[in-house]
Amino acid sequence: YFVVPELFSRAECEALLALVVASFGESASSYVHASALRRHQPLRLTGEVRGAVCRLAQGADGLLSQALTRERALAELSSITVFPGAKAQRLHRDESTEDRQLISVFVNLAPTTRDAGALVVRPGSHCVPFTDGDDEVALELPQGSAVYMHAKLRHFGIPVLMAVADR
Repeated sequence: YFVVPELFSRAECEALLALVVASFGESASSYVHASALRRHQPLRLTGEVRGAVCRLAQGADGLLSQALTRERALAELSSITVFPGAKAQRLHRDESTEDRQLISVFVNLAPTTRDAGALVVRPGSHCVPFTDGDDEVALELPQGSAVYMHAKLRHFGIPVLMAVADR
C-alpha cells in the first residue's frame, strides 16, 4: 500500500461527499463487512466523479493508468460511508483469488483518526502464499488523502467513536 496525502482539496472533498450523500437511496447499499452504520454505495460515473477517478490515476504516478487497459477495467466505483458508533470490521481481503490482480483505492473525504474509524492495514499480508502479516498500521490521514493498496492486503476499519464535527 502507499498513501498520497491531501491529493484532493477540502472543497473537492466536500463536493464529492455531497455527491455520495445525494446517491443514497438511488440503489441498494451492497455488502460491506460490519454493515451496521457502514454504507457501501455504488456511484454513477458523473463528470465530477470521473474527474476524481482521473485525479486518482494521476496521483498514483501512472499506476492506475498502466493497470486500466482494454483487458483490465475499472471493476467497481463506490463509496463506503462510516457513521459514528460503527463497530470494527473483521480483518479481510477485498480479493482473495490468487490469479486476480486488483487495486483498491480509498479517499478520505474527512480527516481520519483512530477515533473516527481509520483504515488499518497489515503490510506484507498480500503476498502469495498468503500470510497474516504481523504488524498493523492505522492510517490516520488528513482530509483528501488517497490510500492505494493491493486488494489482497488484509485490512479492516476500526470502530468509530466520534463524529468528524466533534473534533
